[in-house]
Amino acid sequence: MRTDSTVLERLAEYMMDNSGNLNSPNNIANVLDANRVPTNHVTVGRYISYLRDAFAFYEAKRYDIKGKKYITNRRGLLTEFP
Repeated sequence: MRTDSTVLERLAEYMMDNSGNLNSPNNIANVLDANRVPTNHVTVGRYISYLRDAFAFYEAKRYDIKGKKYITNRRGLLTEFP
């Protein structure tokens, strides 16, 4: 059985490996489950919030270059490096 710290570690690793890509808690939970880290989208969403609050990751709004406006319906999470 995996501990919550293992889920958090694997989540952070996944997010760093996929920085710049659009991710959702549901998709990430499916990937973690497939890699034998049992979790669910609620836990993943909560841990993503914790990582954002700790300034390890930040939410980036998508920008439409041609329309010169932010796309409001989809967001991605990006890693913040010092």
